[in-house]
Amino acid sequence: MAFVDCTCVHQVDQVLMQQGINDIGGFLAASKELRVLWSSTYLSRLWCVFELAAYRKVNPTGKIILSPLFIERITLQIFLWLEALTSGFWYSRVLRSGRMELSGFVLFALLVIGCLAVPLIHSLRHSYLSKKILISSLDTFDVRNVECLVDSDRVRIHAAIVSWYGSLDAFSEYVRGPFREDVLGPLRTPGSIPFGYICVLATPLTSLCLEGLLALLKNDGVPTQNILAYSLSTILALPVLWFPALLVFLVFVCERCATRRQS
Repeated sequence: MAFVDCTCVHQVDQVLMQQGINDIGGFLAASKELRVLWSSTYLSRLWCVFELAAYRKVNPTGKIILSPLFIERITLQIFLWLEALTSGFWYSRVLRSGRMELSGFVLFALLVIGCLAVPLIHSLRHSYLSKKILISSLDTFDVRNVECLVDSDRVRIHAAIVSWYGSLDAFSEYVRGPFREDVLGPLRTPGSIPFGYICVLATPLTSLCLEGLLALLKNDGVPTQNILAYSLSTILALPVLWFPALLVFLVFVCERCATRRQS
């Protein structure tokens, strides 16, 4: 069971909204973990900061997991690029089956890859700037600078934080120190992508390789050793070994370039 604040707390009726806000502490105390879907504006909203403060107070042993949304955005960008690349490959094969010479086919394939790679790399560099913003927002966090539309809410939240942590400065130091170390652990390694996302990204290339294997299996005249060699060199080597390594290297370079641009 999950408690999602924006759907479980009424957003229109003020009475029901206040009741939901009053019960947030009970939900946080009963939760095994607090998963934060982080965007660049998360730490600028006082109610979001209040949930962090309340969760650590009522649930000291609970786990706080930071899930930056830029990871999913990067995964989607790479997946769409791979789909476009696969489509370009099939189109180039159609041209190759006609009158196009081998040299022209290779040139066309490289042109397609280059045209698609340039916007992808630029987009990845821009997306990884979000990681830089995340680290910067944690390093410079001060609860006094966090926005709140209603002044009365600001007073109540600040009072609650003071009662839990002793002072606003103590809570700000907690966010800049222990909280920062806990949530940034999985993001410290440049170029890191969750394994599940790598498997998803490998599907376009895997399907392309399996199509070739199917063609070999349907041809009765192909020797068994040729099918085995194709399976090992193409199906195993490309999607399982070569592609994940290339993907991690690409993301690593884009992240490093984005960081240097901001430094």
